[in-house]
Amino acid sequence: MSPRCLSREGLPCLSKPKTNPMFGYASKLSVKNERNWKFANTVFALTMLFVGALIAVETAVINLLKADIKVFMPVVIVTLAVGLFLMTWLPGACLKKYLQKHNQDKDKEQS
Repeated sequence: MSPRCLSREGLPCLSKPKTNPMFGYASKLSVKNERNWKFANTVFALTMLFVGALIAVETAVINLLKADIKVFMPVVIVTLAVGLFLMTWLPGACLKKYLQKHNQDKDKEQS
């Protein structure tokens, strides 16, 4: 096994990730190339982590207060709804902004 096939942790590298419309955030723009795919799915994963952490905090507060779940259930449901919206909208919006900025940088280099 060559040295470049080892990760920083010394573990063997898995096969190179490919765009997969069945897994992760997939839109026409994100599956266009590998760079778009990685960027959009990084934003998607970070959004999922943020929403999951927020729901975990809400659940911890509910348990610490020993409150009736019926009182806090609408808060959790709204958080889930907002989280789902963010997970579908945010990666695409960030990818478009990233590509616009990246293309402007290329245009400045060429002129």
